[in-house]
Amino acid sequence: MNCTNCGAPLEEDQALCPVCGHAQADPDPEDLSAVPNTAPETEGPLQDPAPETAPETEQASGQAGQEPGSDDPNAAPEQVSAPADEPPQAPETRPGKSKKKGILLAAVAAVLVLALAAALLVPLWLEGRGMGASALTDRDSYTVSSAGRKAGRVAARMDGAELTNGQFQIFYWMEYYSFLNQFGSNLSLIGLSEEQPLSEQACAFSGENEMTWEQYFVQQALDTWAQFQSLALDADAAGFTLDDDLRAQLDNLPQQLADQATADGYQDAEEMVRQDFGSAASMDDYLHYMELYYTAYMFYSQQYAALDPTEEELSAYFDENAALFADSGVEKGESSDTINVRHILIAPEGGTQAEDGTVTYSEEEWLAAQEKARALLDQWKQGEATEDSFAALVQDNSADGGSSSNGGLYENVSKGQMVEQFDAWCFDTSRRPGDTDIVATKFGYHIMYFVGQGEPLWLAYARSEYLNEKSMELLSAPVEAHPAEVNYLALCLAVPASVSDGYTTAEAGAPSDTAPTVTETPTQTTEG
Repeated sequence: MNCTNCGAPLEEDQALCPVCGHAQADPDPEDLSAVPNTAPETEGPLQDPAPETAPETEQASGQAGQEPGSDDPNAAPEQVSAPADEPPQAPETRPGKSKKKGILLAAVAAVLVLALAAALLVPLWLEGRGMGASALTDRDSYTVSSAGRKAGRVAARMDGAELTNGQFQIFYWMEYYSFLNQFGSNLSLIGLSEEQPLSEQACAFSGENEMTWEQYFVQQALDTWAQFQSLALDADAAGFTLDDDLRAQLDNLPQQLADQATADGYQDAEEMVRQDFGSAASMDDYLHYMELYYTAYMFYSQQYAALDPTEEELSAYFDENAALFADSGVEKGESSDTINVRHILIAPEGGTQAEDGTVTYSEEEWLAAQEKARALLDQWKQGEATEDSFAALVQDNSADGGSSSNGGLYENVSKGQMVEQFDAWCFDTSRRPGDTDIVATKFGYHIMYFVGQGEPLWLAYARSEYLNEKSMELLSAPVEAHPAEVNYLALCLAVPASVSDGYTTAEAGAPSDTAPTVTETPTQTTEG
Protein backbone atom coordinates (compact mmCIF):
# COMPACT_ATOMS: atom_id res chain seq x y z
CA MET A 1 0.00 0.00 0.00
CA ASN A 2 1.40 3.39 -1.02
CA CYS A 3 0.45 6.98 -0.22
CA THR A 4 -2.03 8.37 -2.76
CA ASN A 5 -0.19 11.71 -2.64
CA CYS A 6 3.57 11.08 -2.52
CA GLY A 7 3.82 7.33 -3.14
CA ALA A 8 5.57 6.54 0.13
CA PRO A 9 5.07 2.97 1.41
CA LEU A 10 2.40 2.64 4.12
CA GLU A 11 1.25 0.00 6.53
CA GLU A 12 -2.08 -1.62 5.70
CA ASP A 13 -5.03 0.62 6.70
CA GLN A 14 -2.68 3.48 7.70
CA ALA A 15 -4.85 6.61 7.62
CA LEU A 16 -2.12 9.25 7.37
CA CYS A 17 1.11 9.21 5.37
CA PRO A 18 4.06 9.71 7.78
CA VAL A 19 6.06 11.46 5.03
CA CYS A 20 3.73 14.08 3.57
CA GLY A 21 0.80 13.90 6.00
CA HIS A 22 -1.75 13.20 3.27
CA ALA A 23 -4.99 11.57 4.51
CA GLN A 24 -5.54 8.28 2.69
CA ALA A 25 -9.28 8.00 3.31
CA ASP A 26 -12.01 9.48 5.42
CA PRO A 27 -12.01 7.92 8.93
CA ASP A 28 -15.69 7.06 8.56
CA PRO A 29 -17.19 7.37 5.06
CA GLU A 30 -20.68 7.11 6.53
CA ASP A 31 -20.17 10.04 8.90
CA LEU A 32 -21.61 13.11 7.19
CA SER A 33 -20.83 15.54 10.01
CA ALA A 34 -17.70 16.75 8.24
CA VAL A 35 -19.58 18.00 5.17
CA PRO A 36 -22.18 20.74 4.75
CA ASN A 37 -25.83 19.88 5.15
CA THR A 38 -27.83 19.18 2.03
CA ALA A 39 -29.38 21.90 -0.06
CA PRO A 40 -33.15 22.23 -0.16
CA GLU A 41 -35.06 20.44 -2.85
CA THR A 42 -35.15 22.33 -6.09
CA GLU A 43 -37.38 22.49 -9.10
CA GLY A 44 -36.65 22.25 -12.78
CA PRO A 45 -33.22 21.15 -13.98
CA LEU A 46 -31.60 21.42 -10.56
CA GLN A 47 -30.65 18.09 -9.08
CA ASP A 48 -30.84 17.17 -5.40
CA PRO A 49 -27.41 17.34 -3.82
CA ALA A 50 -26.10 14.20 -2.17
CA PRO A 51 -23.75 14.87 0.73
CA GLU A 52 -22.55 11.29 0.84
CA THR A 53 -20.82 11.68 -2.51
CA ALA A 54 -17.19 12.63 -2.89
CA PRO A 55 -16.32 16.20 -3.84
CA GLU A 56 -15.72 17.36 -7.33
CA THR A 57 -12.23 16.70 -8.53
CA GLU A 58 -9.42 19.24 -8.54
CA GLN A 59 -7.42 17.85 -11.42
CA ALA A 60 -4.66 20.39 -11.16
CA SER A 61 -3.72 19.37 -7.66
CA GLY A 62 -4.27 15.66 -8.06
CA GLN A 63 -7.26 15.51 -5.72
CA ALA A 64 -9.57 13.12 -7.50
CA GLY A 65 -13.29 13.16 -6.95
CA GLN A 66 -13.56 9.55 -5.89
CA GLU A 67 -12.67 8.47 -2.36
CA PRO A 68 -8.89 8.56 -1.80
CA GLY A 69 -7.32 5.28 -2.65
CA SER A 70 -10.16 4.28 -4.96
CA ASP A 71 -9.35 1.48 -7.38
CA ASP A 72 -11.76 2.82 -10.01
CA PRO A 73 -9.98 2.08 -13.32
CA ASN A 74 -11.59 5.09 -14.95
CA ALA A 75 -10.31 7.56 -12.40
CA ALA A 76 -7.77 9.97 -13.79
CA PRO A 77 -4.20 9.62 -12.50
CA GLU A 78 -2.82 12.05 -9.99
CA GLN A 79 -0.90 14.98 -11.36
CA VAL A 80 1.40 17.61 -9.94
CA SER A 81 -0.13 21.08 -10.09
CA ALA A 82 0.24 22.93 -13.33
CA PRO A 83 1.19 26.49 -12.53
CA ALA A 84 -1.43 29.13 -13.14
CA ASP A 85 -0.95 31.84 -15.75
CA GLU A 86 -0.62 34.38 -12.96
CA PRO A 87 1.15 33.91 -9.64
CA PRO A 88 -1.09 33.25 -6.65
CA GLN A 89 -2.02 36.29 -4.65
CA ALA A 90 -1.17 36.38 -0.97
CA PRO A 91 -4.25 36.29 1.25
CA GLU A 92 -4.94 39.23 3.51
CA THR A 93 -5.62 37.30 6.69
CA ARG A 94 -2.93 36.91 9.27
CA PRO A 95 -1.73 33.53 10.52
CA GLY A 96 -2.25 32.14 13.98
CA LYS A 97 -5.45 32.08 15.99
CA SER A 98 -6.76 35.56 15.33
CA LYS A 99 -7.99 36.49 11.86
CA LYS A 100 -8.83 40.11 12.66
CA LYS A 101 -5.55 41.72 11.73
CA GLY A 102 -3.48 40.83 8.75
CA ILE A 103 -0.08 40.60 7.15
CA LEU A 104 0.14 39.84 3.42
CA LEU A 105 1.10 36.18 3.54
CA ALA A 106 2.05 33.76 0.82
CA ALA A 107 1.56 30.75 3.10
CA VAL A 108 -1.64 29.52 1.51
CA ALA A 109 -0.63 30.57 -1.99
CA ALA A 110 2.66 28.69 -1.83
CA VAL A 111 0.79 25.43 -1.39
CA LEU A 112 -0.47 25.77 -4.97
CA VAL A 113 2.64 24.36 -6.64
CA LEU A 114 5.95 24.49 -4.86
CA ALA A 115 4.86 23.37 -1.41
CA LEU A 116 2.92 20.49 -2.93
CA ALA A 117 5.98 19.51 -4.90
CA ALA A 118 8.19 19.90 -1.84
CA ALA A 119 5.94 17.48 0.04
CA LEU A 120 6.35 14.98 -2.77
CA LEU A 121 10.12 15.37 -2.70
CA VAL A 122 10.54 14.96 1.06
CA PRO A 123 11.32 11.22 0.75
CA LEU A 124 14.14 12.12 -1.65
CA TRP A 125 15.66 14.64 0.75
CA LEU A 126 15.13 12.81 4.04
CA GLU A 127 15.85 9.25 3.03
CA GLY A 128 17.59 9.13 -0.31
CA ARG A 129 19.98 11.99 0.26
CA GLY A 130 20.47 12.01 4.02
CA MET A 131 19.25 15.50 4.96
CA GLY A 132 20.65 14.85 8.41
CA ALA A 133 17.80 13.53 10.55
CA SER A 134 20.26 12.51 13.28
CA ALA A 135 21.69 16.03 13.53
CA LEU A 136 18.19 17.44 13.38
CA THR A 137 16.99 15.37 16.32
CA ASP A 138 20.11 16.01 18.44
CA ARG A 139 18.39 19.22 19.54
CA ASP A 140 15.53 18.72 22.01
CA SER A 141 14.32 22.25 21.29
CA TYR A 142 15.23 25.00 18.84
CA THR A 143 13.27 27.65 20.74
CA VAL A 144 15.25 30.19 22.79
CA SER A 145 14.27 33.47 24.38
CA SER A 146 17.42 35.13 22.99
CA ALA A 147 16.65 34.22 19.36
CA GLY A 148 16.14 37.86 18.47
CA ARG A 149 19.83 38.55 19.12
CA LYS A 150 20.85 35.76 16.77
CA ALA A 151 18.84 36.84 13.70
CA GLY A 152 21.94 37.52 11.59
CA ARG A 153 23.57 34.16 12.27
CA VAL A 154 24.04 32.11 9.08
CA ALA A 155 22.22 28.78 9.39
CA ALA A 156 22.62 27.36 5.87
CA ARG A 157 24.49 27.98 2.64
CA MET A 158 23.92 26.96 -0.96
CA ASP A 159 26.37 27.93 -3.71
CA GLY A 160 27.05 31.37 -2.26
CA ALA A 161 23.46 31.99 -1.13
CA GLU A 162 22.86 32.12 2.61
CA LEU A 163 19.92 31.51 4.91
CA THR A 164 20.12 33.61 8.05
CA ASN A 165 18.41 32.70 11.26
CA GLY A 166 16.04 35.64 10.78
CA GLN A 167 15.06 34.45 7.32
CA PHE A 168 14.61 30.94 8.67
CA GLN A 169 11.88 32.24 11.02
CA ILE A 170 9.71 33.12 8.01
CA PHE A 171 10.15 29.71 6.39
CA TYR A 172 9.49 27.90 9.66
CA TRP A 173 6.31 29.73 10.64
CA MET A 174 5.02 29.71 7.06
CA GLU A 175 5.24 25.90 7.21
CA TYR A 176 3.42 25.88 10.52
CA TYR A 177 0.64 28.23 9.41
CA SER A 178 0.18 26.35 6.14
CA PHE A 179 -0.11 23.12 8.11
CA LEU A 180 -2.82 24.64 10.32
CA ASN A 181 -4.69 25.81 7.22
CA GLN A 182 -4.46 22.32 5.74
CA PHE A 183 -5.60 20.28 8.73
CA GLY A 184 -7.74 22.81 10.62
CA SER A 185 -10.10 21.12 13.04
CA ASN A 186 -8.42 17.74 12.48
CA LEU A 187 -5.25 18.70 14.36
CA SER A 188 -6.28 16.70 17.42
CA LEU A 189 -6.68 13.58 15.27
CA ILE A 190 -3.00 13.72 14.33
CA GLY A 191 -1.80 14.58 17.81
CA LEU A 192 -0.88 18.25 17.45
CA SER A 193 -2.01 20.75 20.08
CA GLU A 194 -1.78 24.52 19.67
CA GLU A 195 -1.76 24.85 23.46
CA GLN A 196 1.60 23.13 24.06
CA PRO A 197 5.16 23.82 22.85
CA LEU A 198 5.82 21.96 19.61
CA SER A 199 9.10 20.68 21.05
CA GLU A 200 7.15 18.68 23.65
CA GLN A 201 4.87 16.85 21.21
CA ALA A 202 5.75 13.73 19.22
CA CYS A 203 5.18 14.15 15.48
CA ALA A 204 2.71 11.72 13.94
CA PHE A 205 4.35 12.09 10.52
CA SER A 206 7.93 11.30 11.50
CA GLY A 207 7.72 7.53 11.06
CA GLU A 208 10.85 5.77 12.31
CA ASN A 209 12.68 9.10 12.80
CA GLU A 210 10.71 9.78 16.01
CA MET A 211 10.95 13.55 15.87
CA THR A 212 8.94 16.23 17.61
CA TRP A 213 6.56 18.54 15.78
CA GLU A 214 9.10 21.34 16.16
CA GLN A 215 11.81 19.21 14.55
CA TYR A 216 9.37 18.25 11.80
CA PHE A 217 8.66 21.88 10.94
CA VAL A 218 12.37 22.72 11.10
CA GLN A 219 12.97 20.00 8.52
CA GLN A 220 10.06 21.11 6.35
CA ALA A 221 11.28 24.71 6.45
CA LEU A 222 14.79 23.70 5.38
CA ASP A 223 13.41 21.52 2.59
CA THR A 224 11.24 24.36 1.31
CA TRP A 225 14.13 26.81 1.46
CA ALA A 226 16.30 24.33 -0.48
CA GLN A 227 13.61 24.04 -3.16
CA PHE A 228 13.05 27.78 -3.48
CA GLN A 229 16.74 28.69 -3.33
CA SER A 230 17.90 26.08 -5.84
CA LEU A 231 15.25 27.17 -8.35
CA ALA A 232 16.20 30.82 -7.80
CA LEU A 233 19.88 30.01 -8.47
CA ASP A 234 18.93 28.30 -11.72
CA ALA A 235 16.70 31.23 -12.63
CA ASP A 236 19.58 33.65 -12.12
CA ALA A 237 21.94 31.51 -14.20
CA ALA A 238 19.35 31.42 -17.00
CA GLY A 239 18.95 35.21 -16.96
CA PHE A 240 15.34 34.91 -15.83
CA THR A 241 13.66 38.03 -14.45
CA LEU A 242 10.19 38.66 -13.09
CA ASP A 243 7.76 40.45 -15.39
CA ASP A 244 7.13 44.16 -14.87
CA ASP A 245 3.75 43.74 -13.17
CA LEU A 246 5.00 41.28 -10.58
CA ARG A 247 8.18 43.27 -10.09
CA ALA A 248 6.06 46.32 -9.37
CA GLN A 249 3.91 44.37 -6.89
CA LEU A 250 6.97 43.24 -4.95
CA ASP A 251 8.49 46.72 -5.03
CA ASN A 252 5.24 48.13 -3.62
CA LEU A 253 4.94 45.46 -0.93
CA PRO A 254 6.79 47.44 1.80
CA GLN A 255 4.35 50.32 1.46
CA GLN A 256 1.40 47.90 1.42
CA LEU A 257 2.64 46.32 4.63
CA ALA A 258 3.19 49.72 6.24
CA ASP A 259 -0.34 50.79 5.34
CA GLN A 260 -1.80 47.54 6.61
CA ALA A 261 0.17 47.79 9.86
CA THR A 262 -1.22 51.28 10.48
CA ALA A 263 -4.76 50.15 9.69
CA ASP A 264 -4.42 47.22 12.09
CA GLY A 265 -3.11 49.33 14.96
CA TYR A 266 0.57 48.40 14.88
CA GLN A 267 3.33 50.93 15.39
CA ASP A 268 4.86 49.91 12.07
CA ALA A 269 5.28 46.95 9.72
CA GLU A 270 8.26 45.65 11.71
CA GLU A 271 6.02 45.18 14.74
CA MET A 272 3.43 43.41 12.61
CA VAL A 273 6.05 41.02 11.21
CA ARG A 274 7.38 40.24 14.68
CA GLN A 275 3.84 39.59 15.90
CA ASP A 276 3.39 36.84 13.31
CA PHE A 277 6.95 35.52 12.92
CA GLY A 278 8.65 36.21 16.24
CA SER A 279 11.30 38.56 17.60
CA ALA A 280 14.06 37.16 15.37
CA ALA A 281 12.23 38.08 12.14
CA SER A 282 12.25 41.43 10.35
CA MET A 283 10.56 43.13 7.44
CA ASP A 284 13.63 42.43 5.29
CA ASP A 285 13.38 38.73 6.15
CA TYR A 286 9.75 38.66 5.05
CA LEU A 287 10.54 40.51 1.82
CA HIS A 288 13.39 38.08 1.16
CA TYR A 289 10.96 35.17 1.46
CA MET A 290 8.50 36.79 -0.95
CA GLU A 291 11.23 37.58 -3.50
CA LEU A 292 12.63 34.05 -3.34
CA TYR A 293 9.23 32.40 -3.52
CA TYR A 294 7.96 34.32 -6.54
CA THR A 295 11.24 33.98 -8.41
CA ALA A 296 11.21 30.22 -7.88
CA TYR A 297 7.50 29.92 -8.65
CA MET A 298 7.55 31.91 -11.86
CA PHE A 299 10.75 30.26 -13.12
CA TYR A 300 9.22 26.85 -12.49
CA SER A 301 6.02 28.02 -14.22
CA GLN A 302 7.99 29.04 -17.29
CA GLN A 303 9.70 25.66 -17.47
CA TYR A 304 6.46 23.77 -16.90
CA ALA A 305 4.71 25.72 -19.64
CA ALA A 306 7.39 24.55 -22.07
CA LEU A 307 6.44 20.91 -21.47
CA ASP A 308 4.35 20.19 -24.56
CA PRO A 309 4.66 16.54 -25.58
CA THR A 310 3.37 15.44 -28.98
CA GLU A 311 0.88 12.61 -29.33
CA GLU A 312 3.67 10.48 -30.80
CA GLU A 313 5.83 11.06 -27.70
CA LEU A 314 2.90 10.24 -25.42
CA SER A 315 2.12 7.09 -27.41
CA ALA A 316 5.71 5.93 -27.01
CA TYR A 317 5.62 6.79 -23.30
CA PHE A 318 2.42 4.80 -22.87
CA ASP A 319 3.95 1.79 -24.65
CA GLU A 320 7.04 1.94 -22.43
CA ASN A 321 4.84 1.87 -19.34
CA ALA A 322 2.00 -0.28 -20.69
CA ALA A 323 2.16 -2.72 -17.78
CA LEU A 324 1.71 0.05 -15.22
CA PHE A 325 -1.23 1.52 -17.11
CA ALA A 326 -2.76 -1.93 -17.48
CA ASP A 327 -2.74 -2.23 -13.70
CA SER A 328 -5.16 0.72 -13.72
CA GLY A 329 -7.32 -0.93 -16.35
CA VAL A 330 -6.26 1.46 -19.11
CA GLU A 331 -5.34 0.25 -22.58
CA LYS A 332 -5.02 1.97 -25.92
CA GLY A 333 -8.26 2.45 -27.80
CA GLU A 334 -9.82 4.70 -30.39
CA SER A 335 -12.89 5.88 -28.47
CA SER A 336 -12.94 9.21 -26.66
CA ASP A 337 -13.68 8.36 -23.04
CA THR A 338 -13.20 11.80 -21.49
CA ILE A 339 -14.96 15.15 -21.68
CA ASN A 340 -14.10 18.83 -21.26
CA VAL A 341 -16.38 21.03 -19.18
CA ARG A 342 -16.45 24.49 -17.65
CA HIS A 343 -18.34 25.41 -14.51
CA ILE A 344 -18.94 28.24 -12.06
CA LEU A 345 -19.47 27.13 -8.47
CA ILE A 346 -21.83 29.30 -6.44
CA ALA A 347 -21.38 28.17 -2.84
CA PRO A 348 -23.78 29.10 -0.03
CA GLU A 349 -22.53 31.95 2.17
CA GLY A 350 -22.77 32.47 5.89
CA GLY A 351 -23.39 29.19 7.66
CA THR A 352 -23.17 28.13 11.28
CA GLN A 353 -19.90 26.71 12.55
CA ALA A 354 -20.00 23.97 15.18
CA GLU A 355 -17.39 23.46 17.87
CA ASP A 356 -15.68 20.79 15.76
CA GLY A 357 -15.28 23.27 12.90
CA THR A 358 -17.96 21.87 10.58
CA VAL A 359 -20.26 24.37 8.90
CA THR A 360 -23.93 23.92 8.06
CA TYR A 361 -26.15 26.24 6.01
CA SER A 362 -29.77 27.19 6.40
CA GLU A 363 -32.41 26.66 3.75
CA GLU A 364 -32.40 30.41 3.13
CA GLU A 365 -28.63 30.40 2.53
CA TRP A 366 -28.93 27.53 0.05
CA LEU A 367 -31.80 29.28 -1.74
CA ALA A 368 -29.78 32.50 -1.97
CA ALA A 369 -26.96 30.56 -3.67
CA GLN A 370 -29.45 28.98 -6.05
CA GLU A 371 -30.94 32.34 -7.03
CA LYS A 372 -27.47 33.79 -7.56
CA ALA A 373 -26.59 30.91 -9.88
CA ARG A 374 -29.79 31.36 -11.90
CA ALA A 375 -29.27 35.10 -12.17
CA LEU A 376 -25.69 34.65 -13.39
CA LEU A 377 -26.73 32.08 -15.99
CA ASP A 378 -29.49 34.42 -17.21
CA GLN A 379 -26.98 37.26 -17.42
CA TRP A 380 -24.73 35.10 -19.60
CA LYS A 381 -27.60 34.05 -21.88
CA GLN A 382 -28.58 37.68 -22.42
CA GLY A 383 -25.06 38.53 -23.54
CA GLU A 384 -22.89 36.92 -26.23
CA ALA A 385 -23.58 33.47 -24.74
CA THR A 386 -20.28 32.04 -25.99
CA GLU A 387 -17.72 29.80 -24.32
CA ASP A 388 -15.36 32.77 -24.02
CA SER A 389 -17.98 34.93 -22.34
CA PHE A 390 -18.76 32.07 -19.95
CA ALA A 391 -15.08 31.72 -19.06
CA ALA A 392 -14.88 35.47 -18.43
CA LEU A 393 -17.49 35.16 -15.66
CA VAL A 394 -15.58 32.50 -13.73
CA GLN A 395 -12.80 34.33 -11.92
CA ASP A 396 -15.00 36.87 -10.15
CA ASN A 397 -17.83 34.46 -9.36
CA SER A 398 -16.66 30.87 -8.87
CA ALA A 399 -15.89 29.43 -5.44
CA ASP A 400 -13.89 26.57 -6.98
CA GLY A 401 -10.25 27.47 -6.40
CA GLY A 402 -9.15 24.54 -8.55
CA SER A 403 -10.51 26.05 -11.76
CA SER A 404 -11.24 29.73 -11.11
CA SER A 405 -7.97 30.87 -12.71
CA ASN A 406 -8.54 29.08 -16.05
CA GLY A 407 -12.12 29.95 -16.91
CA GLY A 408 -13.61 27.07 -14.90
CA LEU A 409 -12.19 24.51 -17.30
CA TYR A 410 -11.64 20.85 -16.46
CA GLU A 411 -10.14 18.89 -19.33
CA ASN A 412 -10.06 15.17 -20.04
CA VAL A 413 -12.41 14.29 -17.20
CA SER A 414 -13.16 10.56 -17.01
CA LYS A 415 -16.45 9.03 -15.95
CA GLY A 416 -16.74 8.67 -12.19
CA GLN A 417 -14.10 11.28 -11.49
CA MET A 418 -16.49 14.05 -10.44
CA VAL A 419 -19.09 14.23 -7.70
CA GLU A 420 -22.13 12.18 -8.66
CA GLN A 421 -24.54 14.89 -9.88
CA PHE A 422 -21.79 16.78 -11.72
CA ASP A 423 -20.61 13.54 -13.33
CA ALA A 424 -24.13 12.43 -14.35
CA TRP A 425 -24.77 15.71 -16.18
CA CYS A 426 -21.45 15.62 -18.02
CA PHE A 427 -21.82 12.02 -19.22
CA ASP A 428 -25.48 12.13 -20.16
CA THR A 429 -25.68 10.52 -23.61
CA SER A 430 -27.71 13.48 -24.89
CA ARG A 431 -25.02 16.01 -23.94
CA ARG A 432 -23.84 18.25 -26.77
CA PRO A 433 -21.19 21.02 -27.01
CA GLY A 434 -22.60 24.33 -25.78
CA ASP A 435 -25.16 22.79 -23.42
CA THR A 436 -25.67 24.71 -20.18
CA ASP A 437 -27.54 23.97 -16.97
CA ILE A 438 -27.41 24.34 -13.20
CA VAL A 439 -26.48 21.30 -11.14
CA ALA A 440 -26.73 21.13 -7.35
CA THR A 441 -24.19 19.25 -5.22
CA LYS A 442 -23.28 19.39 -1.55
CA PHE A 443 -20.81 22.16 -2.42
CA GLY A 444 -23.34 24.50 -3.94
CA TYR A 445 -24.80 25.20 -7.37
CA HIS A 446 -22.68 24.58 -10.46
CA ILE A 447 -23.42 26.59 -13.60
CA MET A 448 -22.35 24.14 -16.28
CA TYR A 449 -21.04 24.64 -19.81
CA PHE A 450 -20.30 21.50 -21.81
CA VAL A 451 -17.27 22.04 -24.04
CA GLY A 452 -17.15 18.67 -25.75
CA GLN A 453 -15.28 15.39 -25.94
CA GLY A 454 -11.75 15.15 -24.62
CA GLU A 455 -8.82 12.91 -25.39
CA PRO A 456 -9.03 9.12 -25.37
CA LEU A 457 -8.58 7.85 -21.83
CA TRP A 458 -5.23 6.21 -22.58
CA LEU A 459 -3.88 9.47 -23.98
CA ALA A 460 -5.12 11.47 -20.98
CA TYR A 461 -3.41 8.99 -18.66
CA ALA A 462 -0.18 9.12 -20.64
CA ARG A 463 -0.19 12.92 -20.69
CA SER A 464 -0.86 13.17 -16.94
CA GLU A 465 1.85 10.69 -15.95
CA TYR A 466 4.34 12.17 -18.43
CA LEU A 467 3.81 15.68 -17.05
CA ASN A 468 4.00 14.28 -13.52
CA GLU A 469 7.37 12.75 -14.22
CA LYS A 470 8.80 15.73 -16.06
CA SER A 471 7.54 18.29 -13.55
CA MET A 472 9.12 16.36 -10.69
CA GLU A 473 12.38 16.35 -12.63
CA LEU A 474 12.11 20.13 -12.97
CA LEU A 475 11.88 20.35 -9.18
CA SER A 476 14.40 17.70 -8.18
CA ALA A 477 17.17 18.64 -10.62
CA PRO A 478 17.93 22.06 -9.04
CA VAL A 479 18.15 20.52 -5.56
CA GLU A 480 20.52 17.86 -6.85
CA ALA A 481 22.65 20.47 -8.63
CA HIS A 482 22.99 22.75 -5.59
CA PRO A 483 23.97 20.85 -2.42
CA ALA A 484 23.45 22.79 0.79
CA GLU A 485 25.27 23.05 4.11
CA VAL A 486 23.11 23.31 7.21
CA ASN A 487 24.31 24.18 10.71
CA TYR A 488 21.59 22.90 13.02
CA LEU A 489 23.34 24.37 16.06
CA ALA A 490 22.92 27.85 14.58
CA LEU A 491 19.14 27.59 14.29
CA CYS A 492 17.26 29.51 17.01
CA LEU A 493 13.51 29.96 16.98
CA ALA A 494 11.42 32.68 18.57
CA VAL A 495 7.74 31.89 19.15
CA PRO A 496 5.45 34.64 17.77
CA ALA A 497 2.88 36.22 20.07
CA SER A 498 0.13 35.01 17.72
CA VAL A 499 1.21 31.41 18.45
CA SER A 500 2.25 31.52 22.10
CA ASP A 501 -1.07 32.76 23.48
CA GLY A 502 -1.87 29.30 24.81
CA TYR A 503 1.44 28.29 26.35
CA THR A 504 4.70 29.55 27.82
CA THR A 505 7.60 29.72 25.37
CA ALA A 506 9.86 26.70 25.71
CA GLU A 507 13.55 27.30 26.37
CA ALA A 508 16.16 25.37 24.46
CA GLY A 509 19.25 24.01 26.14
CA ALA A 510 22.76 25.32 25.98
CA PRO A 511 23.71 23.96 22.53
CA SER A 512 21.54 26.43 20.58
CA ASP A 513 21.79 29.34 22.99
CA THR A 514 25.57 29.34 23.04
CA ALA A 515 26.35 28.04 19.57
CA PRO A 516 29.15 29.95 17.81
CA THR A 517 28.64 31.38 14.35
CA VAL A 518 28.46 29.03 11.43
CA THR A 519 32.04 29.82 10.42
CA GLU A 520 33.25 28.54 13.79
CA THR A 521 31.03 25.47 13.96
CA PRO A 522 31.39 22.35 11.81
CA THR A 523 28.52 22.16 9.33
CA GLN A 524 26.85 19.10 7.99
CA THR A 525 26.84 18.84 4.22
CA THR A 526 23.43 18.01 2.82
CA GLU A 527 21.93 17.99 -0.61
CA GLY A 528 18.44 19.14 0.38
